[in-house]
Amino acid sequence: MTRRDQLLALARQDADTAWAQGINVFVVFWDSNNNATAAANIGSLVRGKGVFVHVTDPSKLSEAISAVLVTTKLVK
Repeated sequence: MTRRDQLLALARQDADTAWAQGINVFVVFWDSNNNATAAANIGSLVRGKGVFVHVTDPSKLSEAISAVLVTTKLVK
């Protein structure tokens, strides 16, 4: 198992633990390389009512986070 695989397994375990405690897991992923494999791996961490947002332009990161918060009604 590669180091990357180990880290992904640990992240998934943490996401599972959070969800088991009733915590929704949201992921906003900034990826300037637009790497589909990385996005799929990171997107697999979403749990519960969480959503995955993939951002390739760093200037859109704040907007993406705000959109997630508004659409999930966490912020008015």
